[in-house]
Amino acid sequence: MLLNELRVPQYYNENVLIMLVQKPDAVFAYWELSGHQWNALRNKDGLYLRLYSCQAENGPDLVEVLEEVKLPVNCKNWYFNGLAPVLEYYTELGWKTTDNLFMPILRSDPVVTPPNRPDVKSLQGGKPAIKTIVLSEPGGRVTLPVATVLESMVCYMGIKVV
Repeated sequence: MLLNELRVPQYYNENVLIMLVQKPDAVFAYWELSGHQWNALRNKDGLYLRLYSCQAENGPDLVEVLEEVKLPVNCKNWYFNGLAPVLEYYTELGWKTTDNLFMPILRSDPVVTPPNRPDVKSLQGGKPAIKTIVLSEPGGRVTLPVATVLESMVCYMGIKVV
């Protein structure tokens, strides 16, 4: 088989739900359903996607439904925004019965959103290895604390630090 004849399939005919962290306050979910699963859902009133927080503010072992979305027809991915950083989340894809009960068919693995900005103290077990940074500027050299430099970075994981 020639290299130019190789093609990546558009679908793998598998049931899968994947969730990825996009930034500290947003996650992205995408899914694929097999032909058999689509046939089983043919008479259902649409698909729903639920977002759960695994670490609800009421306690570390509680699970809380944060959001539920009735998905548009042919939708294969969804963003959830406005989330709290440093929390664990997962999603479930499912349908609803006539009694409005949610019936999950797929569950993603959990993800943990990162902090909004780096924590200098946690990088080295509470004691940063480097306390100051020397910067060369047009007017000479400037010595600044590491925390000041990190806080002034315009970009950390794609987010402007304010």
